[in-house]
Amino acid sequence: GMHEGDDAVQLPSLDNSQFKSILKTACFKFGVKLVVPTRDEEVAAFADWKEEFAKDGITLLAPSKETVLVCQDKVIFADWCRTHGFKVAPIVDVRNDPLPFPLFIRSRRGKGSSCAVRVNDFTTLCAYVEEWGSRDMIVQAFIRAPEYSIDVYATQQGEVISAVPRQRLQIVSGESWWTQTVDNYALQIEAVKMARLLKLTGHSVMQCFVRDGDILWIEVNPRFGGASALAFEAGCNSAGWLLGEKTPTPLAPYEVGLTMLRYTQ
Repeated sequence: GMHEGDDAVQLPSLDNSQFKSILKTACFKFGVKLVVPTRDEEVAAFADWKEEFAKDGITLLAPSKETVLVCQDKVIFADWCRTHGFKVAPIVDVRNDPLPFPLFIRSRRGKGSSCAVRVNDFTTLCAYVEEWGSRDMIVQAFIRAPEYSIDVYATQQGEVISAVPRQRLQIVSGESWWTQTVDNYALQIEAVKMARLLKLTGHSVMQCFVRDGDILWIEVNPRFGGASALAFEAGCNSAGWLLGEKTPTPLAPYEVGLTMLRYTQ
């Protein structure tokens, strides 16, 4: 991106105390009115800073701090889902519940495959509990079922205008390498309902399993995803809508059966 763009700014690490001021200075210099996060850490920071930047006419694309907290903590998200009538994979209390191996454990705030592991026996589970800490992980039943992502776009007022479901056919290091849009109205409706209740804004990516007709939610990332390019190509015109193009009513149509392969060379 730095080589292909008209210009580029090299920012310091997000935890650098000068990051925010350097970002704002770059926005002033280049007349930037919209800043789009692509990492979870940026989403959380932008949620904190969005009101400050808005005073200078700059939109940081992030939902509220309350929404980010629910989305970025898998334990809180699972509790939120159950409270609001959404299903998740059964959650296991490793200290008090029976342990129906295999189990699936995830760091409650981690991302990618390094923080998500199938566990087949008690000894391995104990090792992860010792490494991560029981309060910093979520343990759930291991689910064998097709996995889906739904790219969702909502206006800054929270109106959901696009929901594009796609099956994750091959996953490498937690990212979709082979994914295909599907015709699944139930996934669309459930995703729209969740997006509204979470008060999502901008582009988000939801993940779930579908087993025997049940939608079991995994997580919501309130940002663009690595495979969101497929949703753009299929009809989710997030970039255009963010820049003020007319939005559809009620839901934008999308192309079914469109496939994307990730290629990194």
